Amino acid sequence: MLVVIGADRIRAAKVVHAVRNGRVSAVFAPNHRRGHRASLLHGLRSLRASEGEALVFLGDMPLADHGLATRLVRAARGAGIAVRATHRGIPGHPVLIRDVKTVADRLIRDESPFRNGEVLRVESGPEAIRDIDRPGERFFRVGVRPR
Repeated sequence: MLVVIGADRIRAAKVVHAVRNGRVSAVFAPNHRRGHRASLLHGLRSLRASEGEALVFLGDMPLADHGLATRLVRAARGAGIAVRATHRGIPGHPVLIRDVKTVADRLIRDESPFRNGEVLRVESGPEAIRDIDRPGERFFRVGVRPR
């Protein structure tokens, strides 16, 4: 598992080190202030060449659980470039990127990582869009109330 860190990197690196058990490593995205795209690209470029797929979780969305990831992986059979958790049609997380190289190349060219028809959307409930940094932002806009 690879954790891409940006803001508060020293504290985040300590947490990763404490729980890693040899299976988790952290990489610092120096241009993380440019947003999720920059951090995603840094993470994708940090993968080994043999890792053609990536399951992307956001750290501020801790309610997206292992069961949801399993559902995305199962749904991926025959899917396009990605499988994405959604809630009521709103794109959420996690996202299973099935073609790391293509997505990274598009991000490098400052293009959208996904094109129309390339993403299989899996209805996943409100946990797919629940963000603890901005707890009310998405909920009130889409009519979902936080628990």
